[in-house]
Amino acid sequence: MKQTQKILTMATLLTLSLPVAAQQIWTVDDCMAFAVKHNRTVKQREHTLDTYRANRTEAVGAFLPAVQGGIGANYNFGRAIDPETNTYTNVS
Repeated sequence: MKQTQKILTMATLLTLSLPVAAQQIWTVDDCMAFAVKHNRTVKQREHTLDTYRANRTEAVGAFLPAVQGGIGANYNFGRAIDPETNTYTNVS
């Protein structure tokens, strides 16, 4: 019986002491800031705004001149008939 009473007393003291340590006084501004920070709609709108900004930057960049370049090379080889002499010519 005495062991059960000790456990019950310790559990009660532990239960009563935990919420006291976690309490904090919030002002209306704190509540509003928390609500805005954790609102999904606000986060979605922020992502949408970032997308719009990226699209705008891309559109402005499309008006700027662009420079392009390329390098190419061909190598042909084979055999053909010369129409004047009617002989084969080797191309390498």
